[in-house]
Amino acid sequence: MRFWSRPLPNSAGSSVCRSNPASFGFGGIKGDDGVPGRVRVAIRLRPRNAEELAADADFADCVELQPELKRLKLRKNNWDSDTYEFDEVLTEFASQKRVYEVVAKPVVEIC
Repeated sequence: MRFWSRPLPNSAGSSVCRSNPASFGFGGIKGDDGVPGRVRVAIRLRPRNAEELAADADFADCVELQPELKRLKLRKNNWDSDTYEFDEVLTEFASQKRVYEVVAKPVVEIC
C-alpha cells in the first residue's frame, strides 16, 4: 500500500510536504543498502537529567553503546545480555545539531 499525496496547505498558507512515508531514510529516498522504502532506525542515549546527575547515576552497568558498530547492548545481569543493531547509534554526547543532521535533515531535504 502506498501513501502518496500532494503538499497540504497549513494555517499560514504555506505547504506541508506529505510523501510516501516508507520512502524516508537517513540517506535519502533509498536506504544505504539501496532498498527503496526500507525503514531506517536511529537511537540516542539521552543525557542524564539533573536528578541522575545529583545521584551520580550511571547507565554503564546496563547499557553499552557501540556506535562504531551501530549496536546497543543491554545487560540483564553479569552473564546475560541482548545486542541490537541500528542504522545509527548516537551517544549521550551527540549534539542536537548532529542528531538533526543524521535523523531529520535527510527527511526535510526530500520535501
